Amino acid sequence: MTDSPSESELIREYERLTTRIAEVRQQREELVWERSFEHSQAHEQLGSIRFDSVKHSDRIPFSHRQSKEKQSAIREVMEEIRENDEYQELSEKITALQAELDELWDHAAEVIVSDDLNKKENIGALWAAFGEDVPNSRVAEVVDCHEQYPGRLVFNPETETVDYKDHVKQRKENQVRTDHRQKILERDGNACVRCGVSAGDGEAELTIHHIVPVSDDGSAEPENLATLCSDCHSSVHDEYGSGEVFYSTNTGFWQWVREGDRGFDPHHTQQNLDTF
Repeated sequence: MTDSPSESELIREYERLTTRIAEVRQQREELVWERSFEHSQAHEQLGSIRFDSVKHSDRIPFSHRQSKEKQSAIREVMEEIRENDEYQELSEKITALQAELDELWDHAAEVIVSDDLNKKENIGALWAAFGEDVPNSRVAEVVDCHEQYPGRLVFNPETETVDYKDHVKQRKENQVRTDHRQKILERDGNACVRCGVSAGDGEAELTIHHIVPVSDDGSAEPENLATLCSDCHSSVHDEYGSGEVFYSTNTGFWQWVREGDRGFDPHHTQQNLDTF
């Protein structure tokens, strides 16, 4: 590749490299498939097995319920395959091709990415050139954005433009505006509705929580918003080890709020809370 390749040269080189990498990986996979079957014949603990790939020796590609003897035999077979000259040669080819691909992405950052475009538009330019199958991590690296950001976008090949996915648009539409956030904070007494911690209490940070999540069509209307401190906000999402909220109804949320030291519902008096 020249020092200053054109975009068309980059596209051709990308197609060549990705095709070649896929071919060599396929060759190595077939080699592993064949060698694992051959080597396993020498181990009574294994019987006839075939590995799809060779993993690190400290990671077993099968169930951990297997005996230590069988796990040890699997490691031995994997090590024998890795030491095979043909396997090492194919691995070196893949490494060299990946290095060429790294260089190509450096050129792509210079040739395709433009300071005159925003991150979303630059992502569209990269997808138009190389296709949408490019790993998000690569795109994010070239555009200098968060690795998750490209996953929020969808590409239109006819117009060669990108836009936010529908659920992302909905989330953006339902984000709490700064002025609206201030009104909710004032309504809730500038404190967490559950525990009572306020913004002035040490390192406490207040957030506006969507009672019905945006992912479930929850709106940014006042009745669907509540002030929570960072700890309570984490609890409402992660109490059961999941990012989803643990309650199933609006009433369920306020019942949880009531269990806290403050138990404040801006829509009801404390007497009305007792009726839940």
